[in-house]
Amino acid sequence: MATTTFAAFRDAQATRIAALTPSAFSDVPFREHLDEVDIRAWALEYPQASMRRFAIEDTFSPSLPQITNGDVWWWEGTEQIVIAYPTDGRYGQANLRDLSDVLRQDFYQIDAAIGARAGAYSSGHAVIASMSQEQHDAVTFLVLTYTFRFWRGQT
Repeated sequence: MATTTFAAFRDAQATRIAALTPSAFSDVPFREHLDEVDIRAWALEYPQASMRRFAIEDTFSPSLPQITNGDVWWWEGTEQIVIAYPTDGRYGQANLRDLSDVLRQDFYQIDAAIGARAGAYSSGHAVIASMSQEQHDAVTFLVLTYTFRFWRGQT
């Protein structure tokens, strides 16, 4: 049975998100945040550069493995995908309503790439648990919470 780790799972998700061509503002790709500092702090400091910068964050809230065959465990936990968008009126005349439309379109694409409809990758899968917005003066964050599950070796 194939096993994986959260790091490999996260890297596979990041690769899939970065490969997307957004349906709105397609000239601005998704770019993974390199975690030199927290994505929220960075985006608030550099709002104009933050468009579609994303980070995949382990919430460190795993469920204890419920299934094992002696070699592997069925591992389950949660993660957040945080994507930054400058709140600067670039999305259309309706401002925040147009921004909400872009957030929803991006969510649909991300979920198709990494969510339940994407099928298994890295020997696991992820299912959307919630979607929310965090609004600040200069940046809005789309926060996607996923439940992930995969087989993990016991060693």
